[in-house]
This record gives sequence, structure tokens and C-alpha cells, in this order.
Amino acid sequence: MTELGDGTERIATAGYYEILGSRHRDAPLWTVQYHPEFTAALLPRIEADFGWSTNDSDRDFDDASVERTLGNFVRLATG
Repeated sequence: MTELGDGTERIATAGYYEILGSRHRDAPLWTVQYHPEFTAALLPRIEADFGWSTNDSDRDFDDASVERTLGNFVRLATG
């Protein structure tokens, strides 16, 4: 697992990965560790390439989207 750097705090997590997003407490630095361009159309390739299954309940990307990612960023950055 990757460690957070000094002054960095975790802001997003999932059952399959402990750090999906982070931000620096003082600097304007934010990170996201997933692929927001992922869509359901790519699922067959993901299943074939990585062995993921649509039956894996901890790998559900139904509510993940670029729009949601950007909306969450704006909410966190301005809130």
C-alpha cells in the first residue's frame, strides 16, 4: 500500500482499496486513485483483463462517474 505523505489526509476509501482520494492540509494538492473514465461499456474488458466479476459486490462502479467525481471535488474544495 502507498503511504500518505506529510500533511496529506485520506478523503476517500473503498472496501478493496484503503486510499482512493487524498488532499494536502495546506497546499492545493488533491489526488484520486481510480479511473473516472470507466464506464459499464468497458466492464467486459475489465472482467477479461483483470478477472473481475460483476458478481463482486465490493467492486461496484455503478454510481462512479466523471460528473460525480467533479461534483464531490467541488463540494469538498469549496465546503
